[in-house]
Amino acid sequence: VNSSGMLIIPPYVSSFTISVETYNDDLFKNSIYLDVNVGTKSGKITITNEEDRPALTITNSQVIEGNYGVFTLGVTKASATDTAVDLEFDVLGQTASITDYVDNIEVLVDGIWVNAVKIGSRYIVTIPALDTDTEIRVLTVSDNIIKGDKTLKIKANIQGVLPTITGTINIIDKDTAVVDVEDVIVNETEGVVRVPIRMSKANANSVSLNVVTEDATADSNDYVCINTIVTFPAGSTEQFVDIVIRQDSIYEGPETFN
Repeated sequence: VNSSGMLIIPPYVSSFTISVETYNDDLFKNSIYLDVNVGTKSGKITITNEEDRPALTITNSQVIEGNYGVFTLGVTKASATDTAVDLEFDVLGQTASITDYVDNIEVLVDGIWVNAVKIGSRYIVTIPALDTDTEIRVLTVSDNIIKGDKTLKIKANIQGVLPTITGTINIIDKDTAVVDVEDVIVNETEGVVRVPIRMSKANANSVSLNVVTEDATADSNDYVCINTIVTFPAGSTEQFVDIVIRQDSIYEGPETFN
């Protein structure tokens, strides 16, 4: 082929091969096509790019409840066009419930966090052309309830491409409870004293405490010692224990036990 794009076919040649050199630019592109016209005939060269097809990656995160869990969503190779990624909360694979996080995914665009597009239960995030990653985040909820640590999982896949991968946020429960036993004054003639036991925060699950009395100036001649279990149902912060007081006809003055 000369500089004018003219192909000179020597006499008596009935067939020939046309070769076109392609370049490896290390960018993923969908298949592209090159039309070759010779006289009234035409052909098509298909340039595939499967060896450069990127794989999706997602990082894990750990966060104290009430803060954002941040993921880095990436591809192993830049693409010549935007890469659309489908995201979805893995509600069956995670231990976190909808009360532990805000059902929304934000994406960092030009330094500003914006809400990802949501269609049904899926969110769509775009990794811009020529970029290899972007950041997404999910807000966790501080609920003042003891639940223990939870896991939040997000499933991700490039639109129309398998496999699906999963990123995990470990949500650290910052809530702890302090147990308090209220001081009570009782006359021995009353026969029974009811003692309130309180927890400073509710627990999402039932909690059992071992309650044991301990002599001070009073002993087993003055009350019936106990060694028992008190259970706080889920969400409860107060329970009571009843202790029998022994009545006698001897003046002893005020006495105490723990």
